[in-house]
Amino acid sequence: MFAAGGVCGGKKGWIVGLALLALLWGWSPTLVAQNAPAVQSAPRKATPHWRCPLISQTSRDGLLLGCELRLSVVLGDLNWEPGLGAIYGFGSRAIYYRYSLSIASLLSLGYRDWPGSLVLGREGERGLHLGLEWQGVSLNGFYGTLWPTPREAQAPAVGYLQLNRQFQWTLPLGARLRLQGEALLGWRLAAPPAEYFRTLLGSAQLELGHTTVRLQLGRLANPAGLADLRFRFSLRSYPATLQGDRILVASLERRFDLWTIHFAAIDLSRLLGLPLGRVPVLLRTQGALFFEGGEVWLDGVAQGGVLFGWGVALLFPDLDLRLDAAFNAAGRPRLHLSGALLNF
Repeated sequence: MFAAGGVCGGKKGWIVGLALLALLWGWSPTLVAQNAPAVQSAPRKATPHWRCPLISQTSRDGLLLGCELRLSVVLGDLNWEPGLGAIYGFGSRAIYYRYSLSIASLLSLGYRDWPGSLVLGREGERGLHLGLEWQGVSLNGFYGTLWPTPREAQAPAVGYLQLNRQFQWTLPLGARLRLQGEALLGWRLAAPPAEYFRTLLGSAQLELGHTTVRLQLGRLANPAGLADLRFRFSLRSYPATLQGDRILVASLERRFDLWTIHFAAIDLSRLLGLPLGRVPVLLRTQGALFFEGGEVWLDGVAQGGVLFGWGVALLFPDLDLRLDAAFNAAGRPRLHLSGALLNF
C-alpha cells in the first residue's frame, strides 16, 4: 500500500506528474541544448543503471530500504535519463516512490513521495520537483506537501525555491578556499502572502596542507509558523543537540599520518590474465587534533551559552571512518564514531 496524503496525492498526483513529464519531454531540448555538453549521436538503446540498496531512516518508519532504476537514452545530442525508485519503511509498512526525468545532467523534473526534504525539520515530502544545475549553481523548486510532524493534524501544503552556489579558489602556498551559500524561500499554499519561511546558510572552509578551518553561519525566519523549522546544532564534545533560528559554528583540525597496515598482495596477473603484477592491500591510518566551538540563538536568546570543546581522533581514510574522543569545558570525555556506512 502506497503512503497517502497531500495536495497532489493519490491518482491525481500520478496523473499530474506524468502529464508534466510528458510536457518536459516535448519542450526541454530547446532549454538545455545550448548549455548541454556535446553527446555524439547513437542508436536509441536504453542502458539501465541500478542504485541498490537505497538506505534511509526516519522517526516514523525507522529503517527504509529500496532500489532505483535509471535508463540512459541518447536522443539527438542529448542524454535522457528517466528513473523510477521505490523504498520500503519497516516501521510504517509503507512503500514510498519517486519518478523523474533528467536531461543532459542539467534539467530534471519529477514527482515523489520520498524521505528527505530541503526544508529544515522535515523528514520527507510529496509533490512535484524541478531542478536545474549549471556551472556550480543549483536551483530546486517544489510544489506539494511536507510530511507532517507528530504535532500537526494535516500535512502542510507548501511551495519553495532553493538556490545553492559553490565557489572554490586556490590560494598562495597551496591553500584552498571553498565557499558555499544556500538560500531557501518558501510559502504556505492557500495562505496570505505574508506567511512565508526563509532559511539562509553559509559556510567557508580553508585547507592548508593537513590543517582545516571551517566556519558556518545560519539564520532563518518563519512568519508562516511552520512546525519544527529549526537549525539543529551539536558538537562532538557535547551530547545535547540545541535548536534555534541562528547558528554560528567554527572548528580547527590538524591531521597527521600515523601508519599504513599491509594486509596482503593480490596477484592481478593470475586473477585477470593481464600483465598488472601484484597489487598490495593497504589500510592507511591518520590521527587528528581538533578544536570546536559554537553558539545557537532562539528568538534572540542564546541557548546554552558559548560551547567549546577539543579532542583527538583516529581516522581510516580508505574506509571513510573516524573515531573521536572529545572533551568539553567541564572536562567530560565523549566518544563519537562516524562514517559513511554508519550515517543513513
